[in-house]
Amino acid sequence: MHSGCVFSNVWMRLFFELIFLIFLLENKIAIKYYINTINVSSIDNYIDMIKINEGEIIIPKTLVSGVGWTAAFQELQGNTFGLMQDDPTAK
Repeated sequence: MHSGCVFSNVWMRLFFELIFLIFLLENKIAIKYYINTINVSSIDNYIDMIKINEGEIIIPKTLVSGVGWTAAFQELQGNTFGLMQDDPTAK
């Protein structure tokens, strides 16, 4: 893999974390922990699987124009994770 790709993926992940932070602050959601983010090929499929398995979507699918899609969920044990789908054409 070209090292430039790894570098850009790191920046993209940091960008998504910043989007989560902004969403949490705008909606006055208390930030008590860091949100680990999982890169997925289809955010819609993962959201469906989370709902089927009784997880809770706490940040709905959100557009990050020119970057992709993001969301966050809480699983049954109370752990929170972010989802990220890369899509530079997203608008």
